[in-house]
Amino acid sequence: MNNFRYYKDDDSILFNSKNWEWRVLSNMQPCSICHDDVFFQSSEMLFWWLRFQGEGKERQQVRDALISQEGYWNGFNCKKIAKANKHLIDREINEYDCLLTALEEKVVYCEAFREALKMSGDKNLVEYAPWGDVRYGTIYNEKTGLYEGVNACGRLMMKVREGFFNGEYPIYDPL
Repeated sequence: MNNFRYYKDDDSILFNSKNWEWRVLSNMQPCSICHDDVFFQSSEMLFWWLRFQGEGKERQQVRDALISQEGYWNGFNCKKIAKANKHLIDREINEYDCLLTALEEKVVYCEAFREALKMSGDKNLVEYAPWGDVRYGTIYNEKTGLYEGVNACGRLMMKVREGFFNGEYPIYDPL
C-alpha cells in the first residue's frame, strides 16, 4: 500500500479530525470500541495498542496509559505515549493490518461510523492531511487541483465500507 493515488474533490469525501461534517471518519473521533475484552475510546487508540507486542509490566503500563485517555484529544495523546514507548512497538507487525483491524472494530461498535459509511455511498474516502501526512492521508496539490498521497487510512476505510455493505461484520447493539 505504498503507491500514491490521486483524488478529485467532486468524487471524494475529505475527512480529518477537524472536518466537522465527516469527523466521525477520523481515527481521532471518540467512540467506544472493544477488542480482546478491553474497551478503547477511539480507533487511533486501538491502532497504537495493536502495534505494541510482548508481555510484562511495560506493555501493561502502555495499555493503561492508552485506555486512561479521555475525550477528543486522546488520539493525539496516544501518539505521544507511543513515541515515548517506541522500543515496545514490534517493527515486524504490518501497521496497515493494525489499522485495518481498528477500523473493522470501529464498524462493529460505532453506529455513527456506520451511518457515515452509508451516507458516503461509493465516493472515495480521502483523509485530507494539510499537515503533510501523505502516507496515511493526502495533501492538496494546487497545480493539479488533486489530492495526492497514499491515503492508507481512506483506502482501508473503503475496504471496510465494502465489507460492511456486504454484511461481513457483526454489529454490536448495546440494546
